[in-house]
Amino acid sequence: MRLLRNREAAGVAMLLFASVIWGTAFAAQSAAMDHIGPHTMNALRCLLAGVSLFPVGLFFRFREKRRPPERTASRFGRWTLPLGGLACGTALFGATALQQMGLVYTLVGKAGFITALYIVLVPVLGLFLGKPVRPVQWICVGIAVAALYLLSANGMDGKINVGDLMMLGCAFIFAVHIHLIDYFAPRVNGVLLSSFQFLTAGLLSLIPMLVFEHADPASVRAALFPILYAGLFSGGIAYTLQILGQERTNPVTGSLIMSTESLWALAAGLVFLHESLSGREYLGGALMLFTLVLSQIPIPFRKRPLADGQD
Repeated sequence: MRLLRNREAAGVAMLLFASVIWGTAFAAQSAAMDHIGPHTMNALRCLLAGVSLFPVGLFFRFREKRRPPERTASRFGRWTLPLGGLACGTALFGATALQQMGLVYTLVGKAGFITALYIVLVPVLGLFLGKPVRPVQWICVGIAVAALYLLSANGMDGKINVGDLMMLGCAFIFAVHIHLIDYFAPRVNGVLLSSFQFLTAGLLSLIPMLVFEHADPASVRAALFPILYAGLFSGGIAYTLQILGQERTNPVTGSLIMSTESLWALAAGLVFLHESLSGREYLGGALMLFTLVLSQIPIPFRKRPLADGQD
């Protein structure tokens, strides 16, 4: 039991660190958009992340041959890793593409709130997959939605535009991505899975980049630092932590932890850019931290007793 709790605690720490990196990476991604298009940014950062992670994954694969880890059985056999990389990478491409394009048509705060609604979609999709959701997790989801609204829903005017619809589609695909990771991560080498998903997303991003955008070498050089940060840290390190962390936590808890990305983005602006926060934003941050703590309290879940004659 203690080993299980230590494993879950490690997973929580990994996902929390990943959300911190994602939150602080917003500045880098925004800076890159001053020089290159969204598909160019996604293609370069994903390919960089995939290529940099591949040798690391091979190293861990070599170590696993000497001390094979316990893996969950897969119906796909030897094809589990490439199929997982293809499925997760396709979902990652779709979500990030919709997110980048949607930012053209909607406000950043509004986009952040709608995108983070994947924390509601994850347990809903989980019900269709036969995964139970504890009552305390539904409570945490509700509090987190309120916290996200207080943190990032600036400019809510009640109107829905094409950018908002893109963000809603992005949230849905991110929820699908979380469940795909939940399935494949315990069955394969997590670092190689991360590498394969980034290579898939990067190659798919090349298609709209070549069709709709023109990235000259001078523009790429001007955006080099944001590309490196987004590719190596926000991409390679953070998404690998997501895969390794989700091996140790359930998808609902994982989505709650990763939704704190908005909180860390505000904190980074406060510390590094000397931005000021409103009382509403401080309240949203406090609620988000409360949700994070509440989701980790081991509240027992009592099943209803079976009636006489039921099996």
